[in-house]
Amino acid sequence: MTNGAEWLAWLSENRDGLLVVGGFVGFVALIVLWAAVIAPRRVLRLFTRLETQGWRAVAPEDASLLRAMEILWPVAPSGCIGASGAGSEGVVVRALVRTGRNGARFLVQVKTQQRTEDGLSSSFETLVLEPRPLSLAAPMYVLARPYSLRPGRPRPSEDVIEVPQSEHTASDGQDFASMYAVLAHPGDPAVRLSAGLRKALWASADAFVPQRGPIARRLPNACMRLTPSGWGLAVPLLTEAASMESLLETADHLSAALDQA
Repeated sequence: MTNGAEWLAWLSENRDGLLVVGGFVGFVALIVLWAAVIAPRRVLRLFTRLETQGWRAVAPEDASLLRAMEILWPVAPSGCIGASGAGSEGVVVRALVRTGRNGARFLVQVKTQQRTEDGLSSSFETLVLEPRPLSLAAPMYVLARPYSLRPGRPRPSEDVIEVPQSEHTASDGQDFASMYAVLAHPGDPAVRLSAGLRKALWASADAFVPQRGPIARRLPNACMRLTPSGWGLAVPLLTEAASMESLLETADHLSAALDQA
């Protein structure tokens, strides 16, 4: 009885601490459950549904998919989305392809890995990849200004720099440079967005720019990469149908704008 009484007394004295530890363990377990079970199942359902809407499943080792990954990776510069950036490796988890007048467009779930001083960092992303010739002098990135300059977040790495763009005013009075940042590699030829692409990005501000549209339309931390060999769009892993619809609609608008470049 003495041991039992002492045990009960100890529990009573340390109740608050045990609640904190228990809450923390439960939170960690929930994160693991989400990452290992819930999120993959949601992504699988989204991809399966898209197969009924004109998309076709493609194997992760498909040669055309790997070629698209090779010429467009990394789709986001270092410090913008998870572990993505220079020196990172993208491992395809699952992918879909749809063929149109501009050739193949891939929708990809990718696991990004980056070796750092603290070990191996990894994250999951959703990508749209469209390899095709574009009239560009050099690669560049486009991302929403409030994200790229948000205090407390890692800035894009020093392997890219911001490229000044001529100020063009949107219909609501905001200039393009107040909403988006254009990044390029130091030493590359000067890059400039076409008028058609700027217009498409203005029209897509509700998806790219925080607090510019409904939450369901928002693509968190979206980044666009443009190269002479094609373009891509990267966001953290999408698990909601509304966000996926927003991503695909935005990709349609941006691709059509590039046709006019």
